[in-house]
Amino acid sequence: MNIKKTIAIITLIGVTNLFSISLKEIDKLVDKINNSKNANYRQELMNKLNNDIDALNQRDYYEAQIIIHGNLKPFK
Repeated sequence: MNIKKTIAIITLIGVTNLFSISLKEIDKLVDKINNSKNANYRQELMNKLNNDIDALNQRDYYEAQIIIHGNLKPFK
């Protein structure tokens, strides 16, 4: 029974990591937003950024907010 529990936990961790959004991806997305000239494309990227942030766990959420507030340039 203990082995089944261990396998279930390892599987859960693996699946969680498979579908998680990494902070590096958030940083790359912020860079794409900053470098885009097209307002429509920039808005699409902002929507993707919001969706990715919603998928983060609480610890990564706060780190992503620090990245966004530090790097994201305001719309002109």
